[in-house]
Amino acid sequence: LAQGQMCFYEKSIKDRKAGNMKPAIIAKLSAQTCCFYEEANKYSMDVELGRIIDPSWKIHTEFQYRQLDACAEYWQAMAAKEEAVSKASGFGEEIARLAKAEELLTNLIKFAKTSKLGSEVYQGSEALLSVVRSTKEAAEKDNKSIYLETVPAITSLKAIDKITMVKSSSLPEYYCTEKPLFPQAYP
Repeated sequence: LAQGQMCFYEKSIKDRKAGNMKPAIIAKLSAQTCCFYEEANKYSMDVELGRIIDPSWKIHTEFQYRQLDACAEYWQAMAAKEEAVSKASGFGEEIARLAKAEELLTNLIKFAKTSKLGSEVYQGSEALLSVVRSTKEAAEKDNKSIYLETVPAITSLKAIDKITMVKSSSLPEYYCTEKPLFPQAYP
């Protein structure tokens, strides 16, 4: 489910670059993808399952859910800015969400380094952190000189709504048959 949902998230990023996707939708897709990876991470820590899957899945799923959590905050910040521009108020939420994304990304990169993940794995997170920091700096400057709005505490931010694009289903009946698919291969 996590990998399937990730496909929709990545497609939404491409659509955004083409000008066809709103940041609020991307934030919701990212938030749900985060939930699926977090659930996969919980399963990867199961003792019984741990005996049959590669131990690197635990690190992979944790990295993914933490990264997608930060991405969701970034995209929700962009959505908050769009809404604030249309209403001419609410600019503080953008700054708070960018601060939260910055914190999450900083912790994610530390996790990646201590987990000995290759730099190629987290270089996208470092690039996003750079974007988040510069965007936050510009938003703070505008707020101090133009909007003069209170920035809400990170803990007071509303949870991001989620959009689920995938669902689980049972395997087709022919997968569960006792008959081998290639009987000639078995004596």
